[in-house]
Amino acid sequence: MAKSRGKGKTMSKAKSSGKKAVKASKKATKKTMKVAKKAPSKMMRAAKKGQKKMMRAATSSAKKVVKSVKKVRAKAREKMSAIAETTNNVVETVTQVAATAAGVVVGTAQALTGSGEPQPVGAGNGESSATDTEPNE
Repeated sequence: MAKSRGKGKTMSKAKSSGKKAVKASKKATKKTMKVAKKAPSKMMRAAKKGQKKMMRAATSSAKKVVKSVKKVRAKAREKMSAIAETTNNVVETVTQVAATAAGVVVGTAQALTGSGEPQPVGAGNGESSATDTEPNE
């Protein structure tokens, strides 16, 4: 009589289930090893991303500071030129007032002393004026 297949089947099932368990554990081990290997590289990537973000933020803020400093300098320049212009206007006005006052004073002094009036031609005081065309003889 031939051997029954039932006994062999159970053996093969046991063998195959054992093999399956070994394969599953190996697979899980490999998976765990992959995750363990990837973890540091993921952390490094995250750290590098963080560094890049910080560098971008620092660069951006530095650019903003430079921009604001340039704006402040431009405003200061404008204000200084406006102040200089106002000062020049005031100085010109004061100079005009002083010149007018001096002219009034000189004019009054000449009017009182009579030194500023032109001499009439042939006045008879013995001196020739610049307008005389006759030479003295």
